[in-house]
Amino acid sequence: MIKGLLREAKYQIKLINHAEEVINDCYSGDKVKPNISKKKYEEINKLVNKIKRLSDKVVLKEKLKEIERNIELSN
Repeated sequence: MIKGLLREAKYQIKLINHAEEVINDCYSGDKVKPNISKKKYEEINKLVNKIKRLSDKVVLKEKLKEIERNIELSN
């Protein structure tokens, strides 16, 4: 049981780090890069939805909202 919990914790940490990295790649400084596609946004959103830790999820979702707004303005 403990091994399963440790495995899940390690997975969640990797997931959070990967999601942060992918989201940060969508930014240039404080601004969203103009070439982010809706497909890329959806892939990142799926990744963030797998995160269980609410505090991390909320922060990442806020950044995703900004990316989504930028995509909508581009269309």
